Amino acid sequence: MAARLQSSGGSWLVVQELFESADPAFVDELCRFNDAETLGSFAGLWLKDRRPEARRFLSQYLNQPLNHFRHEALVKRLFKLAEEAGDDEVMAWMMVAFDRSIRRVVTSRYQYDWQTRESWEEETLSVPHGRVMPRNPRILRWFKDRASLRLFSLKTRRYLRRRSWRYFRKLGNRDPQRYLEAMVIALSRYTDQDVADGVALIDNWGMMHALFHDSPVLESYPVGWNIADDRSLGELAPAPAFLSAWKRDASPLLRLVSDANCRPVRQWCLEMLRSNHAEAIAQLDLETILNWLSGEATELAEFAAEILESHRDASQINTSDWVRLLCESNPAVLAPLARAAAEQIDPNRLSLREIVSVATQPPSLVATLGHRWLQARTLVTRDDCLLALEICEARSESDREALVGTVSKLIAASPSFDSDLAMDILDSRHADVRRCGWQWLLDEDRLRNDPSVWQRLIESPYDDIQLPLVGLLERELREPMQRRRDSATEMRIGQSLGSNDLRRLWATVLLNTRRGSRRKPGVVRQIIEHLERHPDQLNELKPLLSISLRSIRSTEWKSVIAGITGIAARNPRMATELEEAFPELKLLAESEDR
Repeated sequence: MAARLQSSGGSWLVVQELFESADPAFVDELCRFNDAETLGSFAGLWLKDRRPEARRFLSQYLNQPLNHFRHEALVKRLFKLAEEAGDDEVMAWMMVAFDRSIRRVVTSRYQYDWQTRESWEEETLSVPHGRVMPRNPRILRWFKDRASLRLFSLKTRRYLRRRSWRYFRKLGNRDPQRYLEAMVIALSRYTDQDVADGVALIDNWGMMHALFHDSPVLESYPVGWNIADDRSLGELAPAPAFLSAWKRDASPLLRLVSDANCRPVRQWCLEMLRSNHAEAIAQLDLETILNWLSGEATELAEFAAEILESHRDASQINTSDWVRLLCESNPAVLAPLARAAAEQIDPNRLSLREIVSVATQPPSLVATLGHRWLQARTLVTRDDCLLALEICEARSESDREALVGTVSKLIAASPSFDSDLAMDILDSRHADVRRCGWQWLLDEDRLRNDPSVWQRLIESPYDDIQLPLVGLLERELREPMQRRRDSATEMRIGQSLGSNDLRRLWATVLLNTRRGSRRKPGVVRQIIEHLERHPDQLNELKPLLSISLRSIRSTEWKSVIAGITGIAARNPRMATELEEAFPELKLLAESEDR
């Protein structure tokens, strides 16, 4: 007795304590326990316990693969006791568990005709060998992939699979309505993993009876379903057992189509509804349709979109629900939804936040609709402008730049315009947004003439801001000499940027080893021009000139040599200082030679 209570796979006392206290760890501990006799005795107690927690534990246990060592007695006794008690729910769980316990694979088999002496190869379905859970723990150690093992022999599993369906077949003959309720429980339990391919689909013995019992595409044998000669699974159409019961009442189908977790079951439900329950479809409430549209099941969302187009209450959907649908619906139905929303929604009834939430959605169809609504708005307050700037994080890459362009125009026309608002665009993490912001900067006088904008751009970490900024400075240097020599005239950007700002910008470009090679000679020219106007800053500019002088690119050090030589020639008083700063150039000696 003590050996049973303290099995090598766990402690039964712990299992009992967890069960009585409804601890969520009960099922895991039970699966570790492996004394067959103790487990078999526990089956009756477990099934009679009507606490919701006990039923939930039973559902969780039977939803796992039947591969727990020495649990044959527990599973078989639970099955027999549930069958005797007429427990439809547990029997539904059992049917699914036994359906999952057998999986065949396609194999090749050679045939030979002794009379004609001809041989050929044909494909057949068979269960792989070595998948039966052993009874001896020593033998169990030999198996590396224990997850593929299953309780009971293959013959027993086939028998239990047939017997579980036989229970429901008798139930359908005796009480069709109760049969429908039980089938909703069973069919909603199958998952997409259970129907991973065509072979896995027809290996679900009970499911195929429930959905396609009378289909001419299939043939049933004691070992499983097969596809009839010259037929294919693509020809499968709903042909359920007890078809008349399914036709009488649409409510089980409507519940099942919402609760189903695998695609074939949903498709079967939808076909049954279309074929037999057009009136029930027309009477569907709006909330159900909206929930289907927001679900992940594509075929269900498409079905809901079909219904919505002609539904009597479509005009009663409020704007907040439309916005939610556009933001949360299945991508497969966005095209009809966007068309319906464009017809049903009055943009004037939408808040700016709702418009922005639509415009920032990833699907281009939705973002385009939000863009159309945004173009008709006016931004009055600063809060409006800040809210509209959330467009910078639009997730539709094909629409983002156009959206930002529209927001830029709206902010420019707003009475609350402020140059600081443009920095959200110029500092965006998206290159296309920054590109749009840079163009706005060049086109908008209020931004271009604001010194604070240029000062803040110096601190930008993005090359596509700093390099164009250097380009602007370079173009200003190319203006007529008289303008550059006139001390009373300063560059527009240079006037906005102090010497420290300019040095930071130049150093950033010169030290960039990956980009900006085309801009670096221009930066050198800017440094030389600045030094000529401000000779007292030679010590501050010397490190930058040294970087370029020692560059491996000839265009940069040639620009330095030419620039320093030119300054020395035009300003002899600086020649001595330049010679001390750059002794390798020997400026004075070259000057005397000339």
